Amino acid sequence: MSEADDATESPEGLLGTDGRARTIQFRHAVFERLTDENGYTDDKLKMPAEFRMEGWPVSSMQARNVLREIKDTHRTRALPVYDMHGVPIPPLAYTKMLRGALVVVRFNMVAYTFGKIPKHRQTFCADVTYIRVLVPPTAPSVPVSPRKRVMYPRDPFAALLESPTKAPRLGQ
Repeated sequence: MSEADDATESPEGLLGTDGRARTIQFRHAVFERLTDENGYTDDKLKMPAEFRMEGWPVSSMQARNVLREIKDTHRTRALPVYDMHGVPIPPLAYTKMLRGALVVVRFNMVAYTFGKIPKHRQTFCADVTYIRVLVPPTAPSVPVSPRKRVMYPRDPFAALLESPTKAPRLGQ
């Protein structure tokens, strides 16, 4: 048996359970350390404050204090998530707009092997790169109509989700 054939029987990280249902677990790093290459761009600075460190939504005063401590050394990485009209969903609305919705998720798969054969284990991670709501949750408080004014840049993958059009046949 080769090393590739001798994989662990229960890989960790990617698959999980929620009661009896099997789930796929995704991850996204919300904060990253600031470097010379990854500071806020002009486009990011035009976004509302809730997408940046100073307006990032938190649920406790302790979390707000920690954000103040790391504001000079880290930056936020908002989840690239868009509603069904291609408008970015603000961080405060992630749970409300995503729980129960049908979405497209693009992700990068990463596999880690820990230990040496035969007592090694594998961990798989799915790093989210993009989420687009196809069908919003059915809660009555969630708006489904198009917005009258757009405050944010449009979804960069909107063209991929549109129906293709047929070119007319010429000269038959």
